[in-house]
Amino acid sequence: MTVTDYLLHQWQWSLLALVSGSWWVVETIRALTDRSRLTPLQATLMINQEGAVAVDVRSDSEYQSGHLPGAIFVPLERIPDDKALQKVKNRPLILYCESGARSAVALKKLRRAGFEKVYHLVGGLVEWRKANLPLVTSKTEKKRK
Repeated sequence: MTVTDYLLHQWQWSLLALVSGSWWVVETIRALTDRSRLTPLQATLMINQEGAVAVDVRSDSEYQSGHLPGAIFVPLERIPDDKALQKVKNRPLILYCESGARSAVALKKLRRAGFEKVYHLVGGLVEWRKANLPLVTSKTEKKRK
């Protein structure tokens, strides 16, 4: 049996291999060219060096359980109209959630609303925790004040 015969008889597997390989190439190129995706280290540098604002787009209970230091709370359903966002519109905004899915949606909403300096934390708090970076709870913030 030749390779051609095999591919013709196993066309479903051949098609699957072609599609998945193409998807991998597209995703790799997108990841390399998409500058809106930040790692925890890149986000930390942007906050410290450029005055970026971290924006937590999770639910209130998730925010209360632990968030980035100095983050503002704007749940996904209030984006892009929340007044807190309008106050910091000209600063770089780093959106995050637990895994990165909601922050990616929020990023698209804000871009459509005219926000230009918008980024999101790839992997969300899952990656933030893996990097051993600090989180604060609302209780620890109240103690500081």
